[in-house]
Amino acid sequence: MNNSISIHKNVILVIALLTTLGAGTPALAFGQLGHRIVGDLAQNNLTDSAEKQINMLTNGESLAQMSTWADEIRSDKNWHHAAPWHYISIADDETWQSVTRNPDGDIIEGLQRFEKVLKNPKASQKDKWQALAFYVHFVGDIHQPLHVGHRHDKGGNTINVKWFGQETNLHSVWDSKIIEQQQLSYTEYSEFLSRISQAERQQWS
Repeated sequence: MNNSISIHKNVILVIALLTTLGAGTPALAFGQLGHRIVGDLAQNNLTDSAEKQINMLTNGESLAQMSTWADEIRSDKNWHHAAPWHYISIADDETWQSVTRNPDGDIIEGLQRFEKVLKNPKASQKDKWQALAFYVHFVGDIHQPLHVGHRHDKGGNTINVKWFGQETNLHSVWDSKIIEQQQLSYTEYSEFLSRISQAERQQWS
């Protein structure tokens, strides 16, 4: 798919817009609701050519619909091998140059691999659909800081916190609880974000 790079840029812009709307909160999350918001806004910012190609690939299924598939399959034993693709961890004394990469893959490797699948004219429709679903999901994941986090606390999963009196962990707060507190549907959230001025969009882009 020749438009995979432009799709990536559009989704990155969406992440920036989400950050703008959430300026009054400590952070934004990318759980199921967050991924759908990212997918919906990315869909609304596609070029006509990219949207046409995506609709042909997905039979009209939207990016919002497919954005959560990569999490939904995690309970399927046939996809257990994909668990490390959602994140990359690093120790305090490591740098990007010295970090030991997971031989089973990580989120950086996954994004690069699935972009190649989308560009490959010989790849099957099924492979391209899965590549796009993973790709949209991973662009959301990689902008959740604890998906690119410390190895010793497993991306905040072992840090217990209270969220308005509820026992939870730091990763869960970032993943879903902050954005869910707004009590908006993904389409309502998307609509609010779409009202951000063109000048501010250009600045973020």
